[in-house]
Amino acid sequence: MSSPRTLLSRGQGLQASHVALAGHLCLEGRMLPIDGMVPVLITPFGGDEAVRVEDTERQVEVAVRSGVSAICLPAYGGESHKLAEAERMDLIRTAVNSARGRIPVIAHCSHASVRLAGELARRSADLGVEAIAVALPRSLSLTEDDHIRYCARAGKATNLPLLVLDYNPGGPTVGLSFVRRLLAECPTFGFLVIEEPLMAAKVGAIRDATGGQVGVLEGWGGTHLMELAAAGICGVMPGLGTADLMERIWRLRRAGSVTEAYSLFTGVLPLLLFCQQNPEIRHYAERRLLLRRGVITSETIREPTVALDRHSQAYGDEVIALFLRTLERAGLPRRPLE
Repeated sequence: MSSPRTLLSRGQGLQASHVALAGHLCLEGRMLPIDGMVPVLITPFGGDEAVRVEDTERQVEVAVRSGVSAICLPAYGGESHKLAEAERMDLIRTAVNSARGRIPVIAHCSHASVRLAGELARRSADLGVEAIAVALPRSLSLTEDDHIRYCARAGKATNLPLLVLDYNPGGPTVGLSFVRRLLAECPTFGFLVIEEPLMAAKVGAIRDATGGQVGVLEGWGGTHLMELAAAGICGVMPGLGTADLMERIWRLRRAGSVTEAYSLFTGVLPLLLFCQQNPEIRHYAERRLLLRRGVITSETIREPTVALDRHSQAYGDEVIALFLRTLERAGLPRRPLE
């Protein structure tokens, strides 16, 4: 059996320096492959702001057909901060049941209390997810030691692979020191998702220092995919609405078809930048896009949310239309369930 931290390549004979680019984290017989997109599913609401289970099922089916590496829910991109605990567990249960083993499900189990994060992780593991994700509690003023204790305790709640997500609006995200120390404390730690500019050097340092044992993914919807795919990330966490095109761009970039990759990337980048202005704008645009693509049946966002002015709404529709035209140019379906 592989050691608990081993990242195994999909293909045979890959060099160690390339392992993190297309990896499997193997833990007690469980295999989590990440090589490309890991979309975050939205939490679909009806007009009364109640969760629409059938729209979660439809999202899972789209992800399966898109050929992405895994799905993650309910994360911040899915308004997890607006959900009751029972709703979170119902969403995870629905995703696992809908996936039927066809795609790995990653349960986002973040909580300000590490005790409760661990409990969410255990309950999610019982439902059959393939991995656990937690975000560093940046709302609190914590040291690196504190963050390591938080992640190690949450990670040790199960024997599943652990993804750690970090977005630090007040400064830099965690780096190599954190990765080395957490890896020593928690052997299930296998992936780090970070959101910040100029992270290529950090990606390379983590890959080289860990020998590919920790794969790095980019958040921010994939805004820096073209740069960071060359730097050694193993994937990106976009929204589901853009994931199929982003997967195509990822494959082209990795295969050396740089001109074609850039040609398609120019059709999605304006939408990514529009979404990056505010989390609630991202919720708005992602729902509007998924509705246009026939994946969900309502674009309701749970209040409170941002009321966009008419100019922002018009621009949002413009960049969504550009994205849809780019889908057609790439030979991908606008409405993937039809």
